[in-house]
Amino acid sequence: MPLIARGDTTATVLTNHGTGTACADPTNQTSDVCSGDVFAVGVGVVTIGDAMTSHISPDAVPPCTPHAPLLDTSSDNVFANGKLVGRLTDTYDGQTILSHTITDVAQSTVYANG
Repeated sequence: MPLIARGDTTATVLTNHGTGTACADPTNQTSDVCSGDVFAVGVGVVTIGDAMTSHISPDAVPPCTPHAPLLDTSSDNVFANGKLVGRLTDTYDGQTILSHTITDVAQSTVYANG
């Protein structure tokens, strides 16, 4: 049973941008956009298409272009406001080489698909 992800910087997102001069690897970032009226433990839930916090890889030379990927994996059948909810291990922009995986949701009581 995956735990539901929440926005507003509460979820940790591991960014795996690759190695070498293009981007530093890896860094921890956070969730951002979330529901304004569907909450889990007092914070809006993340849904498909919501953006994570805009970030760069500051240690890279030259730095990566700032970007805020959208959640693109989610529950198959749990919705908030008609949109599928994000969970622990779901990804932002996971279909590209620049993966962003939710690794901590900072709550332990609200699940999806359980």
